[in-house]
Amino acid sequence: MSVPNPSTRAVWTEAERREAVARAKANIEAHNQSSPDPNRKSFFAPSNSLFVATGVAFILYAFNVGGFQDFLDGFFSKLILSVQFENKALAAAIPHTWMTLLVFSALLGLFLVVDELKFRQRARSRAARKPITMEEFIGFAAQHHISATVAEEAYKLLLPHYLKHLRTRLTDSLSKDLQLTPTEHLALYRKLLSRTNRTQSDPAQIETVLDLLTTVEASSPRFATQLDEESLLVAVPE
Repeated sequence: MSVPNPSTRAVWTEAERREAVARAKANIEAHNQSSPDPNRKSFFAPSNSLFVATGVAFILYAFNVGGFQDFLDGFFSKLILSVQFENKALAAAIPHTWMTLLVFSALLGLFLVVDELKFRQRARSRAARKPITMEEFIGFAAQHHISATVAEEAYKLLLPHYLKHLRTRLTDSLSKDLQLTPTEHLALYRKLLSRTNRTQSDPAQIETVLDLLTTVEASSPRFATQLDEESLLVAVPE
């Protein structure tokens, strides 16, 4: 007997209503029996499995089944001995580590002190030199085939780095004696090129005052380069 559709009938008989309620209850019970209870835990749930495994391990250890107790005792004894040995090794190594750091710090401090003493000695040596005039500087540079123009402009650029009087030697280092940074090296080189109307070349080998003069002297004059370019343009037919 089919359940009447409430949308097609406005009034149900008592028998039809009871039959519909009974069928709905039967459907609900059938659904509950086929669907597992989400609140019901399985025997093989992780918490149950852990509890069972713990119990089995306790029984095996308590009764020393299959030598399980002896195995665990030996394992943990070796583990404890290993930890104690590592702690002793670490405790023995700590004083050596501190000693190494102290020796390194002492050597570093000694190096800095020696370097500072060398710098002050070079400074005193420069201060004790006789001041060099521009004519003398040009004469010294001429012995190394440096033109008077390059030597004169170099003298003017180097003078601020020697306070009031130029006491330089051509072998003075730009970084150690004049305490110039690489950026100041390049700036000094470019200024000397500009003042002597020279083209720039590779300044990588400039370490001393003589290197600066030689590099600039070896650079091509700017006007000569322009003339060469103009001659090439004239030589090319249109």
